[in-house]
Amino acid sequence: LVSSFGGKSYTFNVAYGVGKAAKDRLAQDMSYQLEKYGVATTSIYPGLVRTEANLQMDVDGTWAEASGDLDLSQGETPAFSGRA
Repeated sequence: LVSSFGGKSYTFNVAYGVGKAAKDRLAQDMSYQLEKYGVATTSIYPGLVRTEANLQMDVDGTWAEASGDLDLSQGETPAFSGRA
């Protein structure tokens, strides 16, 4: 499951944070229930990613306020976490 720090601290908006927190909890609860079958689960935090949506926010001038002024140029490509 792909989550982010947004599940632990306010990032972007309420729906984003709640969605990420739910993924973290889902990974934790799945791990508990599936352990007896030898199934492991995890929630990865890829960090800052230069997604199309984030790049568009930068173009629109809304990125700085929404992200807490994170430097999007330091973000990684979506291809990296997509391979996980």
